[in-house]
Amino acid sequence: MAGDITLGKPGVPLHLSIKVETTGHVSHTGQILFPDPITTQVYALTPYSAETVPRTYNSQDRVYAQQGGARSMLTLHRLGSSLGAGFAGAITLVVDPGATPVKVGA
Repeated sequence: MAGDITLGKPGVPLHLSIKVETTGHVSHTGQILFPDPITTQVYALTPYSAETVPRTYNSQDRVYAQQGGARSMLTLHRLGSSLGAGFAGAITLVVDPGATPVKVGA
């Protein structure tokens, strides 16, 4: 499984994009989301506070709304007493290796 973080992309909430591939077959394409209350606090920190792209919250995202986004939410735990210390995240994904992803909006 590979992922990348999307930060400051118009119309898209902060998320990790994921694609699960088994023996050359893509069986899942999706997003892992971060809780809005935590991302709001993090966006207030430097260097994120200088971001000029308007935020999109999970509840404003059509992928979140159409594909059960609450099930794709990371559980985050602070690594220290301040936000700047970072977070550890965990999520359990269950993927049918024979499945084929359905295009969003289809």
